[in-house]
Amino acid sequence: MLRRLFLAVESHSGSSRSPGSASSSFGAVQSKRHAASKPGAGLATSMQQHWRVKPSSDVPTPGWGLALPIIPSSTFKMMDAAHGARLHAKDRSPEADEDGYVYGRWGNPTTHAVGRMLSTAEGIDIEAEGSCTYVFSSGMAAITTTMLTLLTSGSHVVAQRCVYGGTHEVLSGILPALGVEVTWVDGSSIEQWSAAVRPNTRLLYAETPANPSMRLTDLEALGALCLQVNLSRPAPERLAVAVDGTFGTPFHQQALSYPGVDISIHSCTKYLGGHSDVVAGCVTTRDEGLLKRLGHFQKLLGNSLGPWEAYLLGRGMKSFVPRMRTHSSNAQQIAEFLEAHPNVTAVHYPGLKSHPDHELAKKMLRNGFSGMISFELPSYAKAAQVCERVKCIHLAVSLGATESLIQHPASMTHAMVPEEERAAAGIPGGLVRLSVGTEEASDLIADLNQSLQ
Repeated sequence: MLRRLFLAVESHSGSSRSPGSASSSFGAVQSKRHAASKPGAGLATSMQQHWRVKPSSDVPTPGWGLALPIIPSSTFKMMDAAHGARLHAKDRSPEADEDGYVYGRWGNPTTHAVGRMLSTAEGIDIEAEGSCTYVFSSGMAAITTTMLTLLTSGSHVVAQRCVYGGTHEVLSGILPALGVEVTWVDGSSIEQWSAAVRPNTRLLYAETPANPSMRLTDLEALGALCLQVNLSRPAPERLAVAVDGTFGTPFHQQALSYPGVDISIHSCTKYLGGHSDVVAGCVTTRDEGLLKRLGHFQKLLGNSLGPWEAYLLGRGMKSFVPRMRTHSSNAQQIAEFLEAHPNVTAVHYPGLKSHPDHELAKKMLRNGFSGMISFELPSYAKAAQVCERVKCIHLAVSLGATESLIQHPASMTHAMVPEEERAAAGIPGGLVRLSVGTEEASDLIADLNQSLQ
């Protein structure tokens, strides 16, 4: 019975990884695994078709539960010594094959099923390609594992200045201590990205839309830069492009649909989970060699997601598409209100015509412009005051939940970034970040209006 349950969970979104579907390494000629349709095309339909439990053929459909099963086992029984030997000889993969599982830190059927859901959201054809996603214990676990997988002492990474505060700490502190060189650039300037590339550069790290400036990085141009550089490099020296798309979410932006973009990262704590009740992250790539390396690092670092958290993430993802429609619609209305308010000095939202990347946003972001807004007030004190005066909006960090959250980056999420670096990244002391929830837009506007008086 337990074996049947494993099979049911493993087939949650389709068949297992098909053999022979490996892609070439970073930036090389694109294989069928990297072939992609128009960014965002048919996304909502695709998600809703695949995000459901689909039992395998040996489990009767009538009476089978619709909820994702939770398998909390830390270890898994082996049929015989030969079976155990096969399991221990395998490379890590985002999902198990017919031999099943060996140990919870190496993989779990509940977590793997959620990985398949995330792969679907990222535009992966799981029927043809299998799962391409590892699920982590947090967004930062996903980010740091990706960097540690790609970077070694003596290598170089180019990163945009405006990134999440925790990411900035890794790039400015941990990586240099390990002998990795870091160059900061304006993420919206492809010229700066290009000029920063060196012979030892191994990673271009982007975050788009950026937290909290809401500036965009042109992923088509960045991917093209990576492909161009890699034309003259042997495989071990090739560049990779990694994109943290947490603010954009797969509903608005599928990073892997851009040739040359190798890795998509999300903090699943945010919109994908969507209910402020789970901490998780994910990394998706079509590169078979990188998948094995990421899996090896995840296994040794011990930062994979547990089955209970995976269940919560999977449950949250069932409502992801309608939630994102509401987040985006509400945010557009609120951004327009804030832009017209006399006490607000600037509003940063890609859906506004005044946004410097609005035309790029219309090309890159589908189905709206996300639920994240940042806006500026005349001073640090005024920004803090507005955050304290809201009544139905919650003063809290994190984002992407059904409830609206407001916070002050200079004193909270980006307090660890030196003031001069914050200024260079477009994060002044008067900046406020607003994660627009799914409440009534009119209630949120009324709350902001009274707080701005």
